[in-house]
Amino acid sequence: MALEGGNAVLEIEFHSLGSQVLLHLCCQIVVDDVHHLLECFHY
Repeated sequence: MALEGGNAVLEIEFHSLGSQVLLHLCCQIVVDDVHHLLECFHY
């Protein structure tokens, strides 16, 4: 039982970490797009 509980906690931590990574990647893509748009408007 204790092992199952540990796995569940580990799984939750893994999912939250994955969400943070996805969020970071999405933010990075959005920032890159904004920079690209600003460069297009700049020229």
